[in-house]
Amino acid sequence: MSTRACYEQRKRRLARISEGRWLAAGLVCLATLMLLASSPGARAQGPAIDQAARAMLPDATRKSGVLHVGLEVNFAPWMYQDGGKAEGIDPDLIRGIAAKLGLKPEFTFVDFPSIIPGVQSGRFDVGANFTNTAERRKVVSFVNYISFVGGMLVLKGNPHHVNVKDLCGLRVSSGVGSFQQANEQKLSEECVASGKRPITIIPLAQAESLAALRADRVDAADVNMAENVYLAGQPSSRDLEALDGAPPNALKANKLGYITSKDADGVALARAMAAALNTMIRDGEYAAILKKWKLPDEAALPQAYAD
Repeated sequence: MSTRACYEQRKRRLARISEGRWLAAGLVCLATLMLLASSPGARAQGPAIDQAARAMLPDATRKSGVLHVGLEVNFAPWMYQDGGKAEGIDPDLIRGIAAKLGLKPEFTFVDFPSIIPGVQSGRFDVGANFTNTAERRKVVSFVNYISFVGGMLVLKGNPHHVNVKDLCGLRVSSGVGSFQQANEQKLSEECVASGKRPITIIPLAQAESLAALRADRVDAADVNMAENVYLAGQPSSRDLEALDGAPPNALKANKLGYITSKDADGVALARAMAAALNTMIRDGEYAAILKKWKLPDEAALPQAYAD
């Protein structure tokens, strides 16, 4: 074999050895990266987590890694079930908040009146979609996340000539234990004080309110603007109409909030949730969720806060 042929053979042998070493090194590096990415510590340090907000969590919640949330049964578009999964405005917002806090949300659907007791007893960490009132602030903490915009749903053509600014003498449905029910009661008292007929208040769940409208048992369903737009837009609701405007806010309350307990852990959780939500507001995730569900612009808050 010539000297040049010997040289070329040795060069090829060295190249194969070098290539094998690089391949082995690359496989080791890839395995190390996969191991690090799958470790609990790496997951807790993910880019979606707001570490400042997470640090505000009570120790028990941070260690559990779970956020237990109580939702009202079938209150679309705010919350409802689709194939066993929680869907709606509130599940979307709470998933975003939980992700920022490094928590996994677990949703439980219950009757609305049982949510506050559930938060007070520790069954739920959070209750969704409560109008912030002075009476409620006595028993729970609030994370204010949106402005309440009221609304009325009637039969197509408004056959009972419902005027959202004057409900005196009308039959109006509202959610059991809801802000709307309390507001109607106050408005009814004002009707009587001014010499008009009181409002006939009929507490009903959402599906029952629609059935009552169609059966002419109520003249209007007192819901909110987001719910109005959603329900009136469903193929099965072509016989319904969302009226423009909102009933007077006799209770002077206009913020919706997530509720937590009044103890130290509940207050800490509320503050952590507000901080996480403000991160969502700054990065545009909050606005995107509101747009997805067709909420009016006046419903958005420039900043979330706990009280």
